[in-house]
Amino acid sequence: MQPAQQPPRDLVRTTLGVLAIGALIITSLWILRPFLAATIWATMIVVATWPLLLWFQARLWNRRSLAVAVMSLLLLLLFVAPLMLAIATIVQHSAAIVGAAKAVVDFRLPAPPEWLGGLPFVGEIAVSTWEQLAATRPQDLRPLLPMPPAEAFAALQAEASRLSPAHAALFAAPAMEEGGTAWTATGSRMARYADLDAGSRAALTAEAGRILSDLRREAEAGNPTLARLWPAIAEIPSFDMVFAVYGRPVLAAWGHVGAASPGPLGLLGRFDDGRHWQAPAR
Repeated sequence: MQPAQQPPRDLVRTTLGVLAIGALIITSLWILRPFLAATIWATMIVVATWPLLLWFQARLWNRRSLAVAVMSLLLLLLFVAPLMLAIATIVQHSAAIVGAAKAVVDFRLPAPPEWLGGLPFVGEIAVSTWEQLAATRPQDLRPLLPMPPAEAFAALQAEASRLSPAHAALFAAPAMEEGGTAWTATGSRMARYADLDAGSRAALTAEAGRILSDLRREAEAGNPTLARLWPAIAEIPSFDMVFAVYGRPVLAAWGHVGAASPGPLGLLGRFDDGRHWQAPAR
């Protein structure tokens, strides 16, 4: 008796079947991918809370529906209520969050510290890179001046130098560079406002206030150039733009505020002496 012959296997049909099943599996996983995290999280919650559900069911007359309702309420209180409280807190403090974001936008890198240039081999490169990063960019500042900074500086120097060299030296010279504006002043001994002690800061701002008060009175007296530039020239975006050069005050980024600032800040206004111009007695 001859053994029954096995039908030959259709290799192509088997291969196509395997490929089709694999494609279905991959497609199913791709479709379920956005829901996998939620499904895993839900499974963990169900497994963890299953004994509690059975405990409630045993005490609620073995009614599964009542136990499910109680568990649903507990889970809502446990997960949804804190989320709602968090959203309400964010909305309540939205103004502070926006203010913090604006503060980050208005952040300015200060001048490089003195020790940085003394580093061997890399000191000069580090200082150069730092200064390039610290250069004020046009998109970071909003000008308040009625003319371009270079033109305003030339006009201001012509008028302020008639009062004294200190009046003219208060304002750093703007120089447009690639990607930003560099503010320069004559002198090699420079200190940042933030690096000064309290006494030196007070003396520096008092001197800046005295000079600005003199310029204000000149504008009040009818000086056409200063009347046009005042009070914009007394504006700075932050005290990071105040420097001491040989002990005298120098303002960088004068006539500008931060791009996100709603208007003039008046940071130097409180140092004004408050005395107004008076016509000479006849």
